[in-house]
Amino acid sequence: MLYLYSSLPLVTYIITLIWVIKSTPRKQMDLIINIFLVLAASVYTWFSTVWIFISLYAKYCLILFSLFSLFYMLRKTKNYSLHNNNSKKFGFKIIVILIFFILIFMTFMSKKPPSNSIELSFPFHRGTYTVFQGGSNRLSNPLHRYSNTQSFAVDFVKVNKFGNRANGLYPLKLSSYSIFDDSVFAPCAGEIIEVAREFPDNKPPKVSQASLDNRVVIKRNDNIIIYMAHFKQSTIFVRVGDNVKAGQYIGCVGNSGMTCEPHLHIQANLIVNCNNSIKGKPLPMLFNGIFFSTNTIFTSRY
Repeated sequence: MLYLYSSLPLVTYIITLIWVIKSTPRKQMDLIINIFLVLAASVYTWFSTVWIFISLYAKYCLILFSLFSLFYMLRKTKNYSLHNNNSKKFGFKIIVILIFFILIFMTFMSKKPPSNSIELSFPFHRGTYTVFQGGSNRLSNPLHRYSNTQSFAVDFVKVNKFGNRANGLYPLKLSSYSIFDDSVFAPCAGEIIEVAREFPDNKPPKVSQASLDNRVVIKRNDNIIIYMAHFKQSTIFVRVGDNVKAGQYIGCVGNSGMTCEPHLHIQANLIVNCNNSIKGKPLPMLFNGIFFSTNTIFTSRY
């Protein structure tokens, strides 16, 4: 489902371009509206498509396609007139443009860190990483935002030299994913209150139950817990009762639990009623001072 949702902006962009190219603007106002349509669709698609599933470099093709469509429109346009516009088509295009602007606004708002964000260290030390699900609203963090406890959770993947998170569109080998077996380091100091390390890694596209994920839960001294999930089987180095420091090695990224491909899931929760559970109030997180939402890119050179 996440893959389909992530492709919606790109599909919308393609449909908009086909719509604009097939229409022949014979009035000056039609041309202006079509230009706004192309620009709005391009900006929305640039910032909202989860490019890591294709390639981070693929988004630069938007510039070429948008310029081509604008050039094509100008070549087709003739007999300018300011009168006799088709009011129904004109009004519909205005509505579509407004929808695009609302979506663009929501996309930028999802990148704004809430005031109650907590500070954490980035959990990886070497490489370039991005987020395929994260942010402060449902547009950029769709599955997490429907959960009462994971509203600000973040899913990290690693970027390879081709701007993708794997060697292929959806490879079946776990080793084809750049983040698989990557070392994870504690994002904060605290006490280890929960560990699970015995569950096998799923082979894509298989997905296990959420309770069958290898995980580490750290409790800070301010009653905030950090939940990290989907570790590789038998790689977690810490044990319950250990006190860890920020930057201390924890384990390796795997594909255990409810996940269709390797990634690191992190969420923060404020403990409610002194219960060491991830059922507490979800909290937004800053990693090295950065609020990660979908498509945020960070290069760690620890």
